[in-house]
Amino acid sequence: MSNFLASFVPALANHLWQSTAFAAAAWVLTILLRKNSARVRYGIWLAASIKFLMPFSLLIAMGGLLPRPARSVAPAVYTAMKLTEQPFADVSLASATPAVQTSAVAQRIAADIPAALLVLWIAGVVAVVIVWWARWRKSSICLREAVPALRGRELEILHGLEGRLSSRLRSPLRLRLSSEPTEPCLYGIFRPVLVWPARLSEQLSDEHMEAIMAHELAHARRFDNAAAALHMLVEAVFWFHPLVWWMERRMIEERERACDEAVVGFGASADAYAEGILKTCRFCIGSALPCVAGVTGADLKKRVVGIMTAGMLTRTSWPKKMLLGAAALCVLIAPVLVGQLQTPPSFEVASIRKFVPDNGPRMARRVMGAMDASRFTAVGETAKGLICEAYDLYRYQVSGGPPWVDGDLFNVDAKVDDATAAQLQKLTRHEQTERMDLMLQTLLADRFKLQVMHETKDAPAYALVIAKGGPKLKQASPDETAGGSLRVGDGLFVMNSQAVQIANFARGLSNQLEEPVVDQTGLTGSYDIDLKYTLQAGVSADPSTADGAGDSIFDALQNQLGLKLVSTKAPMETITIVHIEEPTPN
Repeated sequence: MSNFLASFVPALANHLWQSTAFAAAAWVLTILLRKNSARVRYGIWLAASIKFLMPFSLLIAMGGLLPRPARSVAPAVYTAMKLTEQPFADVSLASATPAVQTSAVAQRIAADIPAALLVLWIAGVVAVVIVWWARWRKSSICLREAVPALRGRELEILHGLEGRLSSRLRSPLRLRLSSEPTEPCLYGIFRPVLVWPARLSEQLSDEHMEAIMAHELAHARRFDNAAAALHMLVEAVFWFHPLVWWMERRMIEERERACDEAVVGFGASADAYAEGILKTCRFCIGSALPCVAGVTGADLKKRVVGIMTAGMLTRTSWPKKMLLGAAALCVLIAPVLVGQLQTPPSFEVASIRKFVPDNGPRMARRVMGAMDASRFTAVGETAKGLICEAYDLYRYQVSGGPPWVDGDLFNVDAKVDDATAAQLQKLTRHEQTERMDLMLQTLLADRFKLQVMHETKDAPAYALVIAKGGPKLKQASPDETAGGSLRVGDGLFVMNSQAVQIANFARGLSNQLEEPVVDQTGLTGSYDIDLKYTLQAGVSADPSTADGAGDSIFDALQNQLGLKLVSTKAPMETITIVHIEEPTPN
């Protein structure tokens, strides 16, 4: 469970930064359109709210289901798209090394953080829902106690108003009269009910009542209760994000101003409407709940000024409408296109054949791999070995699959086209390796039908530390270049290397031990390393060999280098083979 939560953190971080950036863009756009109709700005804020419930990753995944272009995108373009899609993709992995360097208590605390955050989030959601439920319960009591209006002045005014606006309404409103001193409110989403305080009618003229009812009809026509309920869901899920609460205030303000503009547009007198709102405010205290559309919400002074100057608003021109529509369309289409185009660069031609010994019976496994800026070759490599190469993992980090995955040997020869080779030549060696890894991943997916599942989990590991008595390492000279040799045979492992960094040395030990080894020596710089040990602990070496050859790897590190391996646990990235097929030779 903790591993799943830890792997979920990058996805959540990606979604939050994308939604925050989208909301910031919406804020800038509303400022640019501040002299235009409020309903336009409200629509922009509503889109920003919906974005919190619609991760771009879902749209990108939809794009991935579409037919892909015949030619893959350039490596730089692919990398840029991946960075934009998931800038926090390595958040959980970046903390793996520091986690090993902490104490066991700190490791347990770090492992419990995702679960603790989940509990905190659930508690926040429950608290928000309880507060809203209490407020809604108070409002629902008012709704239940209100009696249906079968006749009277209020019903006549409402029917008369609906008659003039029948072409704009989806269905007539139901009217109920309340004895409570509340404001006129619109309840419900699909079959809205207008609750009107009976005693308010005594303080308003017919013109005032007609304008205020027109305001509620505007809420019904615009489905404002549904939009408010949707944003309440956003607030419940993302209660920890202050932006969603700030957006609520902006949405209420623009929603009420949009309805005010609609009332004036219906032909109501601005003076009578403003006066009716002021009298209603004297009668009641304000809206009971954000998901109940009333008439007294938002900044009253701004609303009155807006009502009196509604005729001075700049009409949204057709070019602006087309620009807004195009922007909204791009928000939906762009992630789909990214998903459709984010095909990693692939090899132009690739040959995969079963490995066949040159002559005689089957020889011992031979492995020879080579990578350069334009070609990847491997001779006598297993499918698991190719997977490790493609995903930059050790063999112990890959599990699953049928027996042949770690038994059958293959020869692979793959080459990129000239244009891609020229692009790769301009990159650093590290960047070239990353691009070739992506190509190899694509090759495995195409020819081996490989499907894998990524997971980060706690696993046994070793910490490389300085042994008692201090290190026995020789510092490399400043002008010395990295190099050396490895020899494996006769039950011995012999290493003679120059200018080696201890972190890289620890990675080599990981491959030998088939468990993660993390450098905790604190040693910097480069060293000349001579190491000799038996490949199996307890196996005696030839007496004629050099001193220390009979040591196990653990003894050899301590006796020959003054270093020590200490058992620990560490987060480790793993891959499980979900599906794989033997490739057809070509």
